[in-house]
Amino acid sequence: DEHTKTLVSTLEGGTGVLGHSNRVFSVKYIPEDPNLIISGGWDNTVLLWDLRTSKVVSSFYGPHICGDSLDIRNGKILAGSYHNSDNLYLIDLETLELDQKINWYGDGFKKKDGKSP
Repeated sequence: DEHTKTLVSTLEGGTGVLGHSNRVFSVKYIPEDPNLIISGGWDNTVLLWDLRTSKVVSSFYGPHICGDSLDIRNGKILAGSYHNSDNLYLIDLETLELDQKINWYGDGFKKKDGKSP
């Protein structure tokens, strides 16, 4: 709690998902649902947390997040990744499935089937 400077809850892994296995660099509240947050870091996973249960409810494997590089808008998660290619991931918030990868340094956009639009 920011006002009292006390710990309110601790997040733990859920069924089948233990939580992050390495350093976390980015955490964002989901504007449409204040009970949910996403987090990402060096373990190449984006985790969706439910603050009511303090557990992971879903996960996506892919982006290697090394800074504050998560954002959410219109039901989509944008994740910046420290990879040589596929530097940006656009992930559907509802299903936590890949919509597209974007190679910042060339080759344009790739759909989830790996083909350019």
